[in-house]
Amino acid sequence: MSCCYIGLNKIYIMEYNKRNGVLPIIFIHGAGATGSLWEYITYKKFDGFYQIVIDLPGHGKSPGDGFRSIEGYADFIESVVIELGLKDFVLAGHSMGGAIGLQYALKFQSKLRGLILISTGAKFIIPIEMLQLVKNNGIFYEHAYSKVTPFNIIKKIETEYYKTHYMVRYNDLLACNNFNIIDKLYRISVKTCIMCGENDVITPPEYSKHLHKNIKNSQLILLEKAGHMVLWDQPEQVSKVITKFLKVL
Repeated sequence: MSCCYIGLNKIYIMEYNKRNGVLPIIFIHGAGATGSLWEYITYKKFDGFYQIVIDLPGHGKSPGDGFRSIEGYADFIESVVIELGLKDFVLAGHSMGGAIGLQYALKFQSKLRGLILISTGAKFIIPIEMLQLVKNNGIFYEHAYSKVTPFNIIKKIETEYYKTHYMVRYNDLLACNNFNIIDKLYRISVKTCIMCGENDVITPPEYSKHLHKNIKNSQLILLEKAGHMVLWDQPEQVSKVITKFLKVL
């Protein structure tokens, strides 16, 4: 593994298995999170692929204030793609990261070999009380996990969330709330893998089912005993699904 800052904005990325001829995968975290969200999924899981894990602007170790729209984040991802010289790659996103992936596919689909969408949707409905909680520097962790998520895992994830300023987290949720591409999904034709925890209450399984119904070249996997943070609830299962998907690209 290597870590570095790239571009004029000094965006922090973690790279695994970088070498010529290897298919790249960019991993995008969700609202208010950091690249550490993918800790149990990347690195040793996909040895045959060049893995790029990003801290979005204003998140984790990346400076900046983030963006107030999903499209702004998608355009940022394109700037990273250009900086790294990528022309054929897979994009994987969790929650807001999945929305960024969808928006990116709408604008730059020809560059994508595949799309992995985890716990996300073509539209979000963020309750006002949740927005207010985050604006007041609170965390809505009770909604993000399943009942079987170990407390030590919850504590570790929440520690990562506090590395991002609460107003960046708030603006992320506003960006999600304003995101709606329901009537544009038919335009996405790249091979797509969709995953969701059966107990997800933030982006319920119905969101993923809608994606699967409207993205013609897609597959849908629902994972048992998993909530919104399926990457930590069921990391082995998520990794197996991704591995199987990558083999057919």
